[in-house]
Amino acid sequence: MWQMAVHRDRQGRGFGRQWIETAQRHAADHGIPSLTLTTFRSVPWNEPYYQRLGFVTLDDGQLGHRLGAVLDAEEQAGLPIAQRCAMRKML
Repeated sequence: MWQMAVHRDRQGRGFGRQWIETAQRHAADHGIPSLTLTTFRSVPWNEPYYQRLGFVTLDDGQLGHRLGAVLDAEEQAGLPIAQRCAMRKML
């Protein structure tokens, strides 16, 4: 998953959850074993939201090259890396 945003007027209606469920079905249908994402840790509709949907926050040793590179690029782009995390949901 690269980017997801739900317009403020539509939040709280399940659109984000439905999109993630659709991505899960598509990935499973194509033999993809997991979904991954990066997000902010302390924003209630980010890390805590994804945890409720079954995503697990990864520590540095679990990132792998690709997710590590994504977090590095986010830091280079000016995002506060201490507030970012990578997450995975096994399918």
